[in-house]
Amino acid sequence: MLADALHRDEAEVAELGALVHQKTGGNPFFTIQFLHTLANERLLVFDPLARGWKWEMGRIQAKRYTDNVGVLMLGKLRQLPSEARNAVGLLACFGHRVETALLAAGSGLSQEQVHEALAPALRDGLLFRETDAYEFLHDRVEEAAYALIPEEQRAPIHLRIARRLLDARAEANLFDVVNQFDRGAGLISDDQEKQVVAELHLRAARKAKVSSAYASAAKYCAAGIAQLGEEGWSKRYAFALALALEGAECRLLSGDFEGAGTLIASILSRAESKVDQAAAYRLRITLEVVNSANTQAVATGIECLRLFGIELPPHPSWERVGTEYQRVWEALGDRPIESLVDLPPLTNPEIEAAQRVLVDLYAPAYLTDGGRLYALITCTIVNLTLQHGTSEPSAHAYAWFGWAIGAAFRKYEEGYRFGKLACALAESRGFVAQLGRIQYAMGLISSWLEPITASIDHYRKAFHTGVETGDLFWAGYSAVQLVVRCLIRGDPLDEVWRETEEFLAFNRRTQYGLAADLVLSQQRYIASLQGTKRASSFLASFDEPAFEARLGPDRMSTMVCCTGSSSSPPASPMAIIRRRWPPCAARRRSFGDRGDRSNSITTTSRR
Repeated sequence: MLADALHRDEAEVAELGALVHQKTGGNPFFTIQFLHTLANERLLVFDPLARGWKWEMGRIQAKRYTDNVGVLMLGKLRQLPSEARNAVGLLACFGHRVETALLAAGSGLSQEQVHEALAPALRDGLLFRETDAYEFLHDRVEEAAYALIPEEQRAPIHLRIARRLLDARAEANLFDVVNQFDRGAGLISDDQEKQVVAELHLRAARKAKVSSAYASAAKYCAAGIAQLGEEGWSKRYAFALALALEGAECRLLSGDFEGAGTLIASILSRAESKVDQAAAYRLRITLEVVNSANTQAVATGIECLRLFGIELPPHPSWERVGTEYQRVWEALGDRPIESLVDLPPLTNPEIEAAQRVLVDLYAPAYLTDGGRLYALITCTIVNLTLQHGTSEPSAHAYAWFGWAIGAAFRKYEEGYRFGKLACALAESRGFVAQLGRIQYAMGLISSWLEPITASIDHYRKAFHTGVETGDLFWAGYSAVQLVVRCLIRGDPLDEVWRETEEFLAFNRRTQYGLAADLVLSQQRYIASLQGTKRASSFLASFDEPAFEARLGPDRMSTMVCCTGSSSSPPASPMAIIRRRWPPCAARRRSFGDRGDRSNSITTTSRR
């Protein structure tokens, strides 16, 4: 490169080349900058008579240029005019790349003044200018530009930039605004400004959460909480609670389980109402479920429900379940199932809070008690809905009630109608948080009346909705059910394997160990069927003792139910109900008019 640039033979530039490589590490950008430095200091000059460049190695070596490219860049920047140095330092305060309009707003200059101030750095090849933005050509230049600012001046500069951006109403650059406030946060003393900054952080956290940037969202919440301080809980309780709840959820979603647990405990110690306590309890239930502590999750839910006067046994009797089930049909009376979509909205916040806790207990109830506790929870939510009005949990309960009456009582048509009712409610009233869970239930329900492809479509929607809403449990289990049905449909094993790779990566990223192990068991099954080189390699590396060691009491029933065994298919909780609950037959007879309609379903439609 030097021979070509300096119009000399390679042998002539060998010694210079060795020196340049020593100083720059062979990096092309730093090589160019080093040659510019030599030219500016007249150590590398063009000879018009010889039509080439010439240099004196003795003089260059006497300069003792540093091997540290950062120091080299710092020296280069110090040669810029003061106005250009200040502008480049300001650019470094924003980061590697910044839009011209944002840089102008943060500096208090016009865009024309920004262009003029940065022109020398642009000419020296330190920056790259796009149509509406500037960018450092190398991160070491950015580091050197920031190093130009004395450390004691950095926080005041960041705070000044943040205030200017806020005054300029740079709403589209919310993250830039809060990042600048974060780096000058220690200098904020005014209580009103602290509140404004905390509000900005909550907005930034929610925006980051929507983009699945959970770790960043958690940091924004932590910064907002720090701005409010301990007095925030007394002066601005509702806002402090919102920040803390959002922060705990984002920590959980980012896999920071210890941090989430600490924050949840803090919220419970400060919560001023049963509704607020329930919000924290729900996060604790989710944390325990993700950690496969399902028995503890049920205990946590029962503890919370007692606040609302609801006694939920961890292992209810069949008689208790039957009584609650009977109450549903008595409350429904002669009304068509579809008419429930028009029930008035629930207006009691405490009943709704209790319903939300009940919904969150579905997963651990299913894993620790099978059909009884699961069915009791479902019937309890439906009865509360029929008595007090429709809430978001109502849609979830309708879907699972539909599955229960189909699976346990063979009321397939009524079950399907309850499932469609749940979908209609969620869509008409915007119950977005329940969509993934409802789609999961519909994946089961649709199997009675529609081709298996419909079930697969429901589970695919359930997975993606769960990912978007941060519903880790239902996303993880939707993936497992999706794989099972793709295998049943006879999809090519290579295609199903690729899906399992995606699902396994997701569950490991969210640190949901049980769901990851379920996918692993499916991969082992697929590999056993394939017999390919890749499959043999997978089976050879599969650590069966370690896998089995992870199957504790809270996990074993789930693994058997979801994956089955080599000798016989697994029994569903509702199948167990049909076998072990004597009132089932009597209940079916007592609702013969409804059961008769389900008998009209033909074998063809079920298939």
